[in-house]
Amino acid sequence: MPYCKLDIAVGTAGQIYIDRQDRIYLASARDNAGIYLYPGPFPTSNTAAGGCGRRDSTGAPLADDLNKELFIPASADVPTPNAVIPSPAGGYYVSSVLNGVIAEFDRNGSFLRKVLEPPSGEVLGPNPFSTGSPLGLGITRDGTIYYADIGLVLRNGNIGPGDGTGTVRRIRFEGSAPQAPETLDTGLDFPDGIGILE
Repeated sequence: MPYCKLDIAVGTAGQIYIDRQDRIYLASARDNAGIYLYPGPFPTSNTAAGGCGRRDSTGAPLADDLNKELFIPASADVPTPNAVIPSPAGGYYVSSVLNGVIAEFDRNGSFLRKVLEPPSGEVLGPNPFSTGSPLGLGITRDGTIYYADIGLVLRNGNIGPGDGTGTVRRIRFEGSAPQAPETLDTGLDFPDGIGILE
């Protein structure tokens, strides 16, 4: 199948979101971490005439020109952006797995609030955050957020998924107020993505 790589300089690429204007948003959790925006135009084929005349180090086709901007940079609120989805208000929700946060940003990429964070004083240890470590995100038409919680733990100075500590959860809203997350499934190993079919 013909293909063309758009970008090979992404540190720990996460979930993507494509909006109605075919712009691509990509979460990157390290090396200039943040949410990157690729507004296009994109190659039309895997040939030089179609905008894909370069080759990467493996010989794979690579886009000639790349329009890319750091739309939402990593911050103290979202140090490890892992997923991005649209919000009902026309902005974005971004998950940050290492600090257990889902943050809301406006349409211009400005921080608005956290809709999920661990309780005050809770730290990652041999047990996961009580609210989880959100990695993959999904959203329904009514604005309910679903997230894949990878169940991070800290053991012997190393952070990683625990054995069977992953969950699937959702956050409902009353008006604009996020409610406490509801756990839908437990005992999962490394749940890193989620999809919504309505």
